Formats: sequence, C-alpha cells, structure tokens
Amino acid sequence: MPRQVEFFYDFTSPTACLAWRRLPDILARTGAVVSYRPMFLGGVMQATGNRPPGTLPQKGKWMAALARACITELTRKGAAHVIMPKALG
Repeated sequence: MPRQVEFFYDFTSPTACLAWRRLPDILARTGAVVSYRPMFLGGVMQATGNRPPGTLPQKGKWMAALARACITELTRKGAAHVIMPKALG
C-alpha cells in the first residue's frame, strides 16, 4: 500500500503555495499518494489565537528571507514571471 499524504492548504499562505509546487516531485520520488484538504487558515489562526507571520516582526523577517530564497530558486530553475517585490530585494 502506498504512503498517504494529507496536504492541508490555504492559498493565502505563501508556504502552502511553495509546498504545492514541490509536492508533485516528492510524490513521484516516494510513490506516495495525496489527499488534498483545503482549509481556511485565517479561521484556524483566529480559533487558536495565532497571528499572521507578517504582523510579527521576527516571523515577518523569516517570511521575507524564505520568499527571497524561493524566488531565487524558482528563477534559477527557469520559472517564468517571477517578480521580486521591492520590499524583498
């Protein structure tokens, strides 16, 4: 029986978008199958008393660094239409 992955995602989350792009390669490499589970991240954050990363200085810095690294990787791999926001440059 193949490995099962449950992928919970909300496309308002930059990290979910990045994971979504990498998931097909991981599935192909491991032979796993995926069940996609859309969710509303804002509702989860509200229910748990959490806040979006961009509203917290340390998390915001981490997200900016992650975005820069991902944009660099996508550009290196030849992705079309990758735009580096001025705030991240």
